[in-house]
Amino acid sequence: IKFMLATVRDSKAEVQERRSALKALLLQQNRQVLGELESLLDEPAMRLDAIRAYGVLQQDQAPRLLLERYPEWAPTEQRAVIETLATRKDYAQALLAAMEDKLVITEDVPAYVARSLEGLLGDSFTKVYGEVRKVAQDKTELIARYRKLLTPAVLARADPAHGRAVFEKTCAACHILYESGGKVGPNITGSNRANLDYILLNLLDPSYDVPESYRMVVITTVNGRILSGVIAEEDKQRLILKTAEQPTVVIAQQDIDLRKVSPLSLMPEGQLLKMKKKDVIDLIKYLQTDDIFLFHFQELSLRQD
Repeated sequence: IKFMLATVRDSKAEVQERRSALKALLLQQNRQVLGELESLLDEPAMRLDAIRAYGVLQQDQAPRLLLERYPEWAPTEQRAVIETLATRKDYAQALLAAMEDKLVITEDVPAYVARSLEGLLGDSFTKVYGEVRKVAQDKTELIARYRKLLTPAVLARADPAHGRAVFEKTCAACHILYESGGKVGPNITGSNRANLDYILLNLLDPSYDVPESYRMVVITTVNGRILSGVIAEEDKQRLILKTAEQPTVVIAQQDIDLRKVSPLSLMPEGQLLKMKKKDVIDLIKYLQTDDIFLFHFQELSLRQD
């Protein structure tokens, strides 16, 4: 523990080693690490891990520490703050106060997080946020079915290495996880993957809450070609589209006949339904596992020896 705490503190150590040490301490629920988190919030390379650490270990000062810095941080980090503050009722109350003060605007609270906050805070949340969009009945039933399958006992016996292979086959064409994968969809490295409900909602109902920058755009060209993807870049001369089939497609503005923005996600529905039960279980286990922790903790331990 002393070695890992020293590694977390050491700003000259490799970032991956520091992250691995931090996650190992969190895995042990070691509260000594709480004393290190505030300084880590000011280090960009460690910031996301430190933000999420407050969701693992409760600290009364966490909402103040996170919300003080919130306006200065990037959107990915701001979303991590919102997700973290939605994990505990006292945190959620501080987030609600920040929404009332317009420090956190309601549009920045994702719909899936709003569902959790409504459950924690009830009417006091919806008075500020507005009506929380419901998940379709068929998707609610599917989520319940998979939640019943993916019990803690089942996931404890799962094989994350096989799950990684499933991810590379079915997800990596569009999503980056730990610097590997495609850039069509969001980078999910810093997402709220430890939360089973978050994973299931995004896999089973990918169009429930699509960030504006990832909404599917359907382009029809003057010669009748139809392309679907998300816009990577655009200027007066050209539009660059990211598609599942090709990393980038460049289209001249003069060749565009029709453009339609869809509320649907480019990510197809029903992927889990096509998988074998073992593949589903192992994929979820892998998505919930910190890959950096798995692959670097052994090296860190060897160095200690």
